[in-house]
Amino acid sequence: MRRGEGSEIQSPMAVAVIGGLFFSTLLTLIFIPVMYIVFDNLRKTKEDI
Repeated sequence: MRRGEGSEIQSPMAVAVIGGLFFSTLLTLIFIPVMYIVFDNLRKTKEDI
């Protein structure tokens, strides 16, 4: 851990940046494709009726 000028600002900022990158990766690689599949299945079910 760095102990210099500005380190009290940089540490929480680094946590926020890493958290944002992790969240956006999950959103892009998991949530969005799942939503495409769900809506496509709903559309196909609606067309079958």
